[in-house]
Amino acid sequence: MLLMQNKLFLRYLFFCISLGLIPFAGSTFERDTELDGLVDRIILVSEEWKVEPELSLAIAHTESNFKSDAVSHADAYGVMQIVSKTAGRDIARLLIGEQIDLPIEYLLDPEKNITLGVAYLNFLKRHYFSYIKNDETSRYMVISAYNGGVGTVIKLFGLNSEEAKGRFNELSPASVFNTLTVDHPFEETRNYLLKVNSKYDDYKKIFTRHNNMLQPAK
Repeated sequence: MLLMQNKLFLRYLFFCISLGLIPFAGSTFERDTELDGLVDRIILVSEEWKVEPELSLAIAHTESNFKSDAVSHADAYGVMQIVSKTAGRDIARLLIGEQIDLPIEYLLDPEKNITLGVAYLNFLKRHYFSYIKNDETSRYMVISAYNGGVGTVIKLFGLNSEEAKGRFNELSPASVFNTLTVDHPFEETRNYLLKVNSKYDDYKKIFTRHNNMLQPAK
């Protein structure tokens, strides 16, 4: 089957089956076309922006459960739940060259929304947290900042960004994770990191399983 040789489809299929996002029994399964397209798009855009697809998928799963028309009480829109006046303005400056409030129609376009969210994950890591040497620590910071803002996260570790920089690289990833999930002032952000990190681990296992299946038989 040519379809089964498509790497993106295999990734889609295996993570859907493993997470129970689609019913699966024996040799048949019910395919969700919209979800298929969203997942493929998230993976492709993640590769373009050098973001782990497992992280992007975990964020999308937690934020909207992959619903392209999701709108929150905080006026966050789409698959990646972009808020126009915060993350949206940062990414508009990066992508468009102008810090503007993006229109709702733009934010609810699935392809544009996914690009905004994934680009913001890249921006957080490579602009705000580029000095963090440990990838695991960096991931925890990016996840928390995606939900609760950069400034609040940094203040947990120092009076200013310069003081915090030193501490990030002195502390173990486990210590950083504990601080973010226990001491962060927003309960939502504390729980958010726990949820996203758990889903990240799930997706990591699924991608590993998928990649192992692609390896030639010995």
